[in-house]
Amino acid sequence: MMDHHFDKVIEAVRRDTGIRLPESNYRTVRDFIRERCECLGASPEHYLDRAREDTDEFERLLDAVTINETYFFREERHFQLLENRIFPELCRKGRPHPLIWSASCATGEEAVSLAVLAERFWGKQGKEAGFTVWATDINPCSLKIFDNGIYSGNAFRRDGSGYHPLLKSYLTAHDRGHRLDARLRERLRIRRLNLFADSFSELPGNFSVVFFRNTLIYMDLPVRGKILDKIASVLAPGGYLFLSAAEMPLLSHHRLRLTEVDGVYFFRKTGEKEPASVRTRIRRESAREPAGVDPPGLKPNPSEPEVRTRSVNLTAVLEFANQKAKDDRFFIPENAEFSAACGLLDVFSRINANRTEEAAALLAEMERRLSPNEILCYLRGYLCMNRLEPEEARRHFQKALNHHPGFWPARFYSASLIQHAAPHQARTEYRICRKDLEAYLARGGSEYQFLLEEFSPRYFHRMCGKWIDRLSREFID
Repeated sequence: MMDHHFDKVIEAVRRDTGIRLPESNYRTVRDFIRERCECLGASPEHYLDRAREDTDEFERLLDAVTINETYFFREERHFQLLENRIFPELCRKGRPHPLIWSASCATGEEAVSLAVLAERFWGKQGKEAGFTVWATDINPCSLKIFDNGIYSGNAFRRDGSGYHPLLKSYLTAHDRGHRLDARLRERLRIRRLNLFADSFSELPGNFSVVFFRNTLIYMDLPVRGKILDKIASVLAPGGYLFLSAAEMPLLSHHRLRLTEVDGVYFFRKTGEKEPASVRTRIRRESAREPAGVDPPGLKPNPSEPEVRTRSVNLTAVLEFANQKAKDDRFFIPENAEFSAACGLLDVFSRINANRTEEAAALLAEMERRLSPNEILCYLRGYLCMNRLEPEEARRHFQKALNHHPGFWPARFYSASLIQHAAPHQARTEYRICRKDLEAYLARGGSEYQFLLEEFSPRYFHRMCGKWIDRLSREFID
């Protein structure tokens, strides 16, 4: 099959679904298309037209290009948090009939896991007063397997094994596998949904918990932003959104607040005050200075020449920024380093609050007043990334690294922006980033903490390792 015909098919799938095929799957999909062409008697250049005209054929193509890796209670710590904190909190609030959504459910193991755990809390309340788990996926073939309710031994892994005893009441032996009990199936609403192209009009608008894990990593940055916005629109105020651990540092949304409890990171939809039992480490919004008020020292001051501002000690600026981030009461009057620190914090917090125009104006003022440095370049790149301008973002991250090659936050995000386009290079960047982080941790570094959205450096070190492994396994032959 000619390369340009194959590329045409893959580009059509990406355009229709938002999914970018990992390079490691190219050979498998090429072989699939070649076999289908032989079976249908179609030429490679006409296969795409044939697939578009034939619903069954297009379903086969989707099944070939989608990643259907799943198993029961995957990322077990997420379910521990549901059991110990979130579901009890929802019960205490007395919310009638909580809605839960497995947004990319594949063959259903995640949705079943959510239903089994929810059954412990709301199962005795009856069908009308209990709970419902919605399960959606783009792949009709996967949904047919889910609807059939038969699971093999591959659905059971070491990760998640702590909850396997709960499954015994809902799975019965069937041939060499297990069949899902009809009682639990009554709690499930299985639907086909293209998260990228379809509207969410048929979904309820008040989900208490949404699981959407290990899918955004196969999508470009603008697609991630579009889908995240749509999911936020159907999440109830105060609702919980879980992504995979590898996806969390790469995303932000103005209606979602990054939260950490017991080492687990997730998002909560703003609009409702978080209960004290869950308010642990939350991304700080623009609380450094009142909205619309310039940080001290940024207003023109004739008695203080601009050169004094440009010649600040960057080490002191970073130190003050971390202190201010930890304690908003921290204040040093008429100090250029402290003034610069407040400015950097305000830029960063306004980006996170999606007040990008304000952030851009303030950052431009900071760039006029401070000498060029890696932090300013990083913030410019971070702003571009939040504006869904990946090429510009990476250019500024590279400028930050030109100022300071060991500035690992810029390298981490730079690598994240080229995972699909250049997986080999991304893996190399993650390896360098991991080494820089090891040196940073070894000397007890903390100067970049205010830039990490409440994540710890060890978290980024762990994520570098996960991405190196994942890129090697899924994106690189």
